[in-house]
Amino acid sequence: MELVIPLIILAIACLALGIALTRRPRRTKASDPADTALREYSYALRGALLTPAEVRFYHALKEAVGEEFVIFSKVRVADILTPQAGLGQGDWQRAFNKISAKHFDFVLCDP
Repeated sequence: MELVIPLIILAIACLALGIALTRRPRRTKASDPADTALREYSYALRGALLTPAEVRFYHALKEAVGEEFVIFSKVRVADILTPQAGLGQGDWQRAFNKISAKHFDFVLCDP
């Protein structure tokens, strides 16, 4: 059950990326090209998800844990942790902001 949520998140992220990469850009009639709300952006693939050192570590980790765990890479900290309950909205948001853009290189999940 603990594995289901990360798998759903991963599937949604892959779907969103696929849609973003295949969607044709729309033409907008912006009178001011500096208006970023209407500006179109294009994106390019960055290449490998893992560095060569991370790939070596992944293989060593996979050999060490065998079939006992499933290994995920580049998992957002905020997908694993959340600020504790009981904080005010402003404090909760500040605590969340500290982790929202960070990631774990590897996460081991019990299948």
